[in-house]
Parts: sequence; C-alpha cells; structure tokens
Amino acid sequence: MLEKGEVVDSDRSKAALRAALQSASRAERVHSTAMDGTGNAIVVSPASAATGEVAAKAAELVELQARLTDRNEYLVALRAEIVAFETRYLRAVRSRYVELDRLEAGILAAMSAMSPEDSELAERAEAARLRAERSAAEYGEDFPEADVSSCHTPSTGLKRLFRRIAFEMHPDRADDEDEAAFRHELMIEANRAYRDGDHGLLQSLLADVDVGAEAGSDLARLLRRIAVGERRLADVEREIEALERSEFHDLWREALDAARQGRDLVAEKLAELDRKIRKQQSRLDLLQHVA
Repeated sequence: MLEKGEVVDSDRSKAALRAALQSASRAERVHSTAMDGTGNAIVVSPASAATGEVAAKAAELVELQARLTDRNEYLVALRAEIVAFETRYLRAVRSRYVELDRLEAGILAAMSAMSPEDSELAERAEAARLRAERSAAEYGEDFPEADVSSCHTPSTGLKRLFRRIAFEMHPDRADDEDEAAFRHELMIEANRAYRDGDHGLLQSLLADVDVGAEAGSDLARLLRRIAVGERRLADVEREIEALERSEFHDLWREALDAARQGRDLVAEKLAELDRKIRKQQSRLDLLQHVA
C-alpha cells in the first residue's frame, strides 16, 4: 500500500550522484599556467573555494533529484489509487442516485399536483424532473474512466512556442552528455507546461536554453539544473496537495481505514442509499394514494 516518504532506490541515487559529480571532477582537472620568476611554466590549480562550490552544488543536485524522484513516484501512485477508487465507487452508486433523482421528481410532482397554486413548488418540481431526466440519460452512457490530467486545449501561439522549444532542446544540439541530460530535464518540464497551458513557464524554459548556450561552466550548468529541479518539485508538490484536498481522497482514506477494520465502505454506502430509496418510495406511494 502506498505510504508517504517511500525510500528512493539506492542504485538510482548512486547513479545520479556519479552523473552530478562528473562536473566537479572536471573542475578539479582543469588547470591554468603561469610563469615563475625564472621564466619556467608552473601549473596553478583553480581556487579551492570554486572547486568546493561545484562539489557542494553537485551534492545538492543529487539530493534534489532523489527528493524529486521520491515525490513524483508518490504522486503517480496516489493518483492511480484515487482514480481506481473513484471509478469503482461511482460505478457502484450511480444507479442508486439515478433512482433517488427519479423518486424526488415524482414526489415533487405529486406535491405540486396537490397544490397547483404554489408556483415555487411547481418550479422545484420542474427542476427535479429535468435533473432526473439528465441523470437517467447520463446513466445510459458508458461510464468514462476518471482522468485527473488537464483538459486544456492549446492555442496556436502555445503550439508554436512549444515546437520552438522542442527544437531548441533537442539533445543533438547539446555539446556534451551533461548538457543533453539537462535538455532532457527541461523537455520534461516543457511537456508539463504545455499540458497545463502555462505560456509563461514555456517562455522561461526557452530563456533557460538560451542562457545555457552562453553559460557553459560546470557551476553554471549545475545551477541551471538545480533551478529546473526545484521548479519541477514545486509542481509535483502542488499536484499532490490538490489530490489530498479532493473529496475522493478523503473517501478513499475512509475506505482504507474501514478495510483495516474488516469493513467494506462502498457496501455500507450502498446499503445507506438503499435505505433512502425505500424511504422515498414509501413517501411517493403515500402521496399517490392520497391523490
């Protein structure tokens, strides 16, 4: 069962560490030359502070990537759990709600017939009739799979911007493997922004690519990858928060708690709806008998 704080696979973290530390190792291998007092060339290592900063940022990137992987896996699992529960629940209860709508319409129609001068009651009866017809028509359709993805329809401008970014971010345009990996990360974020219709984020990503073409130092690349990772992590956290605030998340958690106690929450909800249906049917029968 899904739990928060799931440990990230150690092999994947080690691989990320090796990739990130490549930048630091390159910085340590870079030297410059100068002349001593006798005119002989001497080797001067880069400033230890600069090398230390690259190593520190490389370690920060590894930690960030591990956190991002962990939270993204939690998001995917959480979404799948909620979607599966929502689909099962709605398929089970939908026919009951259709019947309740039909009974409610019948009750209000009978009451309105008994009080023809009551215009407000007549309006309520008409609204209930329309709701019952709509509910019955929807029940006759195939039940769609629940989908928590965006329904955004991209504009022409957004499509044009996304195509440009896809071209600029192509791995073949990278100078080395690190740059190609960075472009891949940007493309993941670009796909998310395109899905959500976030024009501003796409513009920002395009600027990141343009800056990347100019800032080619190890430290600059690490800083850019950290910035992208932080944005992606913030997006994932927002999606998790939205799911955890949803109505079906609370109902799903209730169902899990009930299952631990040997109970079936969905079956209990169905029994409750059946009691309401019997009560409303008795009320309608009484009204029709009186009329």
